Amino acid sequence: MKKLLLYFATLFLSAAQAQVAIIQTNDRFANIRREPSEQSDIVCQVKQNYVFMYDDESFRDSVWVDVLIPKNDYSFGCSDPDFITGYLEKSKIQPIEKLTVCPEGECTFEYKVIPFSPVGKIMDMTGENLVMSINGRPVWGTDGEVPQTEVKEINAKINGKSINIHPCFYGDIFECDDRPTIYKNGDSYFVYQWNSDGAGAYQLVWVLTKEGLKQRFISGAY
Repeated sequence: MKKLLLYFATLFLSAAQAQVAIIQTNDRFANIRREPSEQSDIVCQVKQNYVFMYDDESFRDSVWVDVLIPKNDYSFGCSDPDFITGYLEKSKIQPIEKLTVCPEGECTFEYKVIPFSPVGKIMDMTGENLVMSINGRPVWGTDGEVPQTEVKEINAKINGKSINIHPCFYGDIFECDDRPTIYKNGDSYFVYQWNSDGAGAYQLVWVLTKEGLKQRFISGAY
């Protein structure tokens, strides 16, 4: 999370401006441009309903919006930075809070949370006893402290059908609670929440369809 703080500070998105949205397009993909112009090079192509971050100030004031696109579908930190920067037309951005809230009971999502145990885990600690990683992965939910809780399993269902979520997708998230907001767009469901131990807050979005988990988006708060 510290590397993302540096990343946000040195580029164009500030903490107050960075917001979560999905791709909303009538085409199969939306083009992310290197510069704010249709003639600019395409940095990457992003599919419908993909979750990303955008700059709220440029969203309000410009046709082209500064965006951060995750480098992989599941926010598995593998490089520094973990996002691609570029520009996207405002018409293809749908802020997540503007989506339709899922009808009650249509999609359910619940964590089984247990007290954190270091047994069987490789914890990378600093000289000040701050946790840098657990099992070689980032620690979402604390600001260097040992987590208080961890996720043992996730129970997710769409119209009564269970959606399998492998433990690898929740092995790096901590301090989770069961108060997400679930949105819907087409056949996709977006389980959105903030989690925190009080200091290490992060945003988390699970994107589900009846076929399974399509994306896991994570971003810290600064």
